[in-house]
Amino acid sequence: MNNQIQTGRIRLSKRLQMSADYVRRGCAAADVGCDHAYMAIYLVQNRIAGRVIAMDINEGPLSRARQNVIQYGLEERIEIRRSDGIRELRPGEADTLLCAGMGGRLMIRILSEGREAADAAEEWILQPQSELLQVRRYIRESGYRIADESMCVEEGKYYTSLHAVKQDGSFREPREDRLGDQFGRPLLDRRDPVLRQFLLKEEAAAAKIRSGLSGQTKGGAEALARMEEKLADIREALAMWKDWEDVNGRQNSCDS
Repeated sequence: MNNQIQTGRIRLSKRLQMSADYVRRGCAAADVGCDHAYMAIYLVQNRIAGRVIAMDINEGPLSRARQNVIQYGLEERIEIRRSDGIRELRPGEADTLLCAGMGGRLMIRILSEGREAADAAEEWILQPQSELLQVRRYIRESGYRIADESMCVEEGKYYTSLHAVKQDGSFREPREDRLGDQFGRPLLDRRDPVLRQFLLKEEAAAAKIRSGLSGQTKGGAEALARMEEKLADIREALAMWKDWEDVNGRQNSCDS
């Protein structure tokens, strides 16, 4: 291994940068599933986090992470720790919890099994690769609320980062939000262009599947009904952009 300390700045991928942008300055962070520890190094280099615990269950990624931390001379501020999820994270060690690069069900399991340490964090920054609906509902049921979401496309794949903070008495989460749980209420409310692009792609795929299911047997009819429901939800969400464009178009006409 090259023992020379590297002085260059870590540059994150688009999807990791999206999550890093949510981290509160001055926090103590835990990066779950840290891989090469690029996120941890970035947060410390840019003086966003005072210290970071970078955790992974596999020794391979931990070995690479340890080498990178040493090469950047950040051993005093970044701790590499082997852990299954956050089982080895003690409550109060981190007030910011970062978790990315895994499926939503695994993410929920990690948070549930390490609930005491998770509940001690002020914010969760999650980037589930699947089951976003379940993750959004889990956040709400856990006493947190989604303060914001962001979405990007990287190498043809869509990624969504969720920024969850503890609920307080000044804000009451809805018990159920059908479209928001599926597609992200903050993204819908601000008519996010990447979400719209994703919805249009999903609409085309769902319409194609629906066409192929038409006229099939009972099992196909049930699948067709589910696809019809999915397509209706997508189109209801897309209608929000049309309504918004219609309102803004009328306002612009009045202004002129």
